[in-house]
Amino acid sequence: MSATDLTTLFDDGLADLDSVSYKMFHIVPFGGARKTHGVQLDGHIGLVRTFELDEFDGPLDLVDELNRLELLYREHDVYGDDADLVEWAGKMMTGNKQIAEDNPQLYQYVPDDVPPVEEELGLEDTEPVADEESA
Repeated sequence: MSATDLTTLFDDGLADLDSVSYKMFHIVPFGGARKTHGVQLDGHIGLVRTFELDEFDGPLDLVDELNRLELLYREHDVYGDDADLVEWAGKMMTGNKQIAEDNPQLYQYVPDDVPPVEEELGLEDTEPVADEESA
């Protein structure tokens, strides 16, 4: 993924169930007007940072911040232990129920066969709702 791919955030925004990936991070929208976003480390259930789009001048400025977060991850990975990483990024996800049960402070069981969010919420056959600004 490149900075060009992140322009979607600044140009069009993201739908509620969409995300954009950059290196090891997933950027997800949340909040009312889709201006607040969370940065999730791949394989973890927590957020390492939240931000408002107006905090950044554009995609390249956001890339600088994501690269800074990557350095923080590398520091946790090299110099810390799993507990430090979990404190920073949230529990690690696993499809192995036994691992999660044996290490509940580090792992969260997430079944491999989780239905898509749209299906789980009954949204697969619904039309998208227009934002108030575009209505």
